[in-house]
Amino acid sequence: MLRLFLFVFMYISGLWGYSYNELLLKTQVKIYPKIILLDMELENKISQDRGIRLGIVYDKGDFITAEYLRTLIKSVYKDRLSKYLFFAEPVSMEDIIDGKRRFHYLYILKGAPDRLRQLARKSKILRAITFTYDKEDLRYGFLFSIGIEKRTVIYLNSGALDNFRFTKYIFQLAKVIEGDERR
Repeated sequence: MLRLFLFVFMYISGLWGYSYNELLLKTQVKIYPKIILLDMELENKISQDRGIRLGIVYDKGDFITAEYLRTLIKSVYKDRLSKYLFFAEPVSMEDIIDGKRRFHYLYILKGAPDRLRQLARKSKILRAITFTYDKEDLRYGFLFSIGIEKRTVIYLNSGALDNFRFTKYIFQLAKVIEGDERR
């Protein structure tokens, strides 16, 4: 089933949406949820059903990628992240920007620059911890990204760190950069 979904994902994303690096997606799926556990305010953000909710934010034409990531996250974590229930849900950029949906954690796929700027502003207002697919999108004010260079690198945008508290371990793991275009 996962192979069929992967085939459809690759075929469809080539026709409409953006193109993605499969290795980078899989790496991010394995690491981003673990970063959530380093949030010192995690206990206050857990939903009523004791679960952590991660919104997979997609732009127009990219729902297939978001759904693929949801499936991949479910296969890796089996609805559990440490002692918590863990849910990943595709959500459109419009729904976040317009305030129709709210998440404390957002995994942001590729999108148009103007919409990414709007999303970054809204995320800051909502105090959502953000993870991006593309490291270049940190310039809009998102918090984390992962790149694969000679090794896997976690990037932390110091310009977006306002009002967030993480264990000190995150600063040992991440490469701190100044990526906020608003500064």
